[in-house]
Amino acid sequence: MPLSSSALLGCSLHQPQPRQRQLIRIVQSGCRDWPEASLSATQRFGRFRREGREREYSYQFGSHLENLDLGMEGTTKIVGASGPAMERGRGSISFVVTAPERLDRARSSLAIIRSRFREGDEVFVVTGIEPAKSATSADSWYSVVTIPDASSFAIRAQVPAICRNEWVIVLEDHALIEPCAIDSIRKLICAKPELDMIVFLAKNLTSVSRWGWAIFLFNFTLIWAPLDAPPPFSAVTSAVVRRAKFENETPLEEGVWELRLIPKIFSEGKIAYSNDIFFDHVKPVNFVSAVILEFHNARAGAAIQRKLGTPIRNIIYEGFYCAGSRPGILAKAAAHRLHELPAGTFQRVRVVSCAHLIGYIIGSIFGGGRSAHKI
Repeated sequence: MPLSSSALLGCSLHQPQPRQRQLIRIVQSGCRDWPEASLSATQRFGRFRREGREREYSYQFGSHLENLDLGMEGTTKIVGASGPAMERGRGSISFVVTAPERLDRARSSLAIIRSRFREGDEVFVVTGIEPAKSATSADSWYSVVTIPDASSFAIRAQVPAICRNEWVIVLEDHALIEPCAIDSIRKLICAKPELDMIVFLAKNLTSVSRWGWAIFLFNFTLIWAPLDAPPPFSAVTSAVVRRAKFENETPLEEGVWELRLIPKIFSEGKIAYSNDIFFDHVKPVNFVSAVILEFHNARAGAAIQRKLGTPIRNIIYEGFYCAGSRPGILAKAAAHRLHELPAGTFQRVRVVSCAHLIGYIIGSIFGGGRSAHKI
């Protein structure tokens, strides 16, 4: 499942190199979308680039990238060829909303982002489905990157290849932030230029059913805002990261974002947090859907770990830890806030942890199947 196609960034059109030839083929495949079809693809792209009009050109990126308007008008964002010379100014932000299965799930995040949008920012919705051609608009203020049938892991792996600004904010479509979170992120970026990452905390404001709380606490107890002390590392895929930490402009191997890159940056210590910087984890579930969700989440994660070289015994050991010791640790950490929770919440957390263990065992031995598409 790892996507190895490199980003089409900053290519010269004078001496065809492998990446240029790939770019030319991609451009040629898009000729039908332009009325000037008689002009060669290479000449046309060169002209667009010289005129600084890359934003008017769609390119395939393992599939294709195009502007998509989901009902909100705005200024056109620059998409397409890029490179170090085209990076925006200090403090500029690339927003990435991952919506693997349904584009409409990105609407809420896009509305919040637009309320705090600034000149120089760029916004991408990355999805695994083909957007409807009828919805495409050249006037959209954000862009849609389509990677057909990609899982959430594969989608996040593309972040280094599509973002060009100094800072990158990655949000899942079910991780909703508030406008004040974006304001606080910008303030931290300005106040602490040495930072490499700003950590998201979490709240459960929407999915407040008994099993919604169980899913939330199993995953996010240790970063449940507000906190009185800096948070420990928690496996959260949404993050605010300095783009320079990506090291290059090509896609990551699938799973590296969650299991290698983010933990590495966190361990280096140049991080910050704020109780104003949190997301609302929106996952409406009941007993059955909660158990199924956690099973698939664990199975997909275990399969990715196995693919990245983690021994099966280590993965299974981690699964037993999650089902054995972890619920007690989480209950202790949340003891002072039990009055906020439905009765019996941590008994339900233990049920969720058992589903997690089963998913870890299945995923580490038999692979992920389609689980990564079901989370």
